[in-house]
Amino acid sequence: MNDYTMDKRGDIGSIVRECSMCVMCAILRVYISHKRKGITKIEIKSKTIYFFIRILLQQLAEKIDRVRLVAGSVL
Repeated sequence: MNDYTMDKRGDIGSIVRECSMCVMCAILRVYISHKRKGITKIEIKSKTIYFFIRILLQQLAEKIDRVRLVAGSVL
């Protein structure tokens, strides 16, 4: 989530950040669905969930509209 790579085409790291946010959302969805079913094979500490939310809020304050849209959708 800290990839801010730039080249002549612009901010390439934003693509990586957008994909990372989508993956975080998928991980949390799987975790929540397993929790609801009572499956306890997967454990995510609350500290990790707070970390995900902190990163999403940080991306929500970015300058690039696309990144803000993905972050808001995931939240």
